[in-house]
Amino acid sequence: MHKIVFVTLAVLILASAAWTLAAEPAPKSSPLMSILDQFIAADVPQNGSAESEVPTGAKEVDHELVAPNPGGPGGTHGQFRRGRITAAGTYLVSWLSQGKVVEYDKDFKEIWSFKTAKPWAAVRLHNGNTLVTDEQLKTTLEVDPKGTVVWEFKLSEIPPAIPYKVSQTCARLANGNTVICSMGGNGAGCQLVEVTPDKKVIWALYDWTNVGPCTAVQILDEPGIPENPGDLER
Repeated sequence: MHKIVFVTLAVLILASAAWTLAAEPAPKSSPLMSILDQFIAADVPQNGSAESEVPTGAKEVDHELVAPNPGGPGGTHGQFRRGRITAAGTYLVSWLSQGKVVEYDKDFKEIWSFKTAKPWAAVRLHNGNTLVTDEQLKTTLEVDPKGTVVWEFKLSEIPPAIPYKVSQTCARLANGNTVICSMGGNGAGCQLVEVTPDKKVIWALYDWTNVGPCTAVQILDEPGIPENPGDLER
């Protein structure tokens, strides 16, 4: 049995990260530092008070999901990775151990699923499709409600000059591009790549001086409120 808890923590985490890096400044050329500088200037009041952005820490949902095979390979660590609340109030859970993404209604009854080898993350897109990152297949897929793959990007399609080892989560940007995240192979590969709908890699992050493994990312200048389920496609 594995417990899944949804809480609102995104702003707190970002504020903490910004403060930590500000205490030990990175070089001004650092892309991440530039983003965090913008975040600090725009969103953190000079007096240090931000009542509207301080989470209560209250549990929004506290539910136990029973794994069909809790003693399988990987134990509890290998059961699932990401859970996301959708704009419709449903829950998307990526079951690594079961090889599928499952959508549950508010009562945690299964209403939709998509089978794939090792789903690390699933994101419900504004168009109703679902963006899935499969760690084993090294592929990011967009599937429609019928389970048909309408777009996919394989890591093998990244130009050889850009080292990239394995993918974990993904995010769809408002401009239609997709950002794919990676643990980076302990410094052997990039942490992030941005891919256009026609599968061109237009940006990559390789910075092991200021940034560690990037299993997930939130792009701060994307439109929407992070605490509103479904606003950001991440």
